[in-house]
Amino acid sequence: VTGGNRGIGYCVVQQLVQQFDGNIILTARSDEQGEAACRSLNVGGRVEYHKLDVTSNDSIHELTLHVQEKYGGLDILVNNAGILKKESSGTSYARKAEDCVKTNFFGMLDVYNSMYPLLKEQARIVNVSSTMGSLKIVHPSLALQFISPKLTVRQCVNLMQAYIRDVKNGRVAENGWPVEKLKVHNPAYSVSKLGVTALTSILARQLQRDGREGILVNAVCPGWCRTDIGGPCAPRSADKGAESVVQLALLPQGTSNPNGQLV
Repeated sequence: VTGGNRGIGYCVVQQLVQQFDGNIILTARSDEQGEAACRSLNVGGRVEYHKLDVTSNDSIHELTLHVQEKYGGLDILVNNAGILKKESSGTSYARKAEDCVKTNFFGMLDVYNSMYPLLKEQARIVNVSSTMGSLKIVHPSLALQFISPKLTVRQCVNLMQAYIRDVKNGRVAENGWPVEKLKVHNPAYSVSKLGVTALTSILARQLQRDGREGILVNAVCPGWCRTDIGGPCAPRSADKGAESVVQLALLPQGTSNPNGQLV
């Protein structure tokens, strides 16, 4: 579980402890916070902490080697790690947008690509997304690209890179992206989650051609929850939001649906 030291990620780990028989790896960028989260769970050796910065290829590689050497494979991958830089964070909007997409989209993709060879038959991948990343936030011409059944990973990556360039060059509105004053969260966050949802559909199509049977990948919107990202006024608890994540992570063996969906 990436980003498992707090918020929805922590609640996902808590619920997996109760419902999943295997070992669980809780990851976080901070050793102090990750180790503290493991101690607070108080479940002995079933949950272990491992450092992971999803924006660092070296960090991802170290985790992958650890999983391979200690466990030999992976039953469940929950891509939960994500950021939302508030307007008051004192960083330029272009930098905030780049950091957001790099973490939420490219971080998820890099973790998936690294862990892909370790996925067991009937493995479950859950990518935490958001309905804020809906097709409505972009121009219809862009929306058509995101929902195309022929969209490839490379093309999806190109769209995300184009967004970052357009933010830097001041061509966001001109090229069909949401403007900075969008009346939701940071528009970069919304675009990053639109990318995650689109990518999930692509990965599902690819996995259907994989030699390993029954691997499912879905995106999930846990709702507006009381977390560091959601804030204290959100109507749902992090524990409630985690329930939908865990439900997808524990889809019974032999299940074929949902797959490639935003749930």
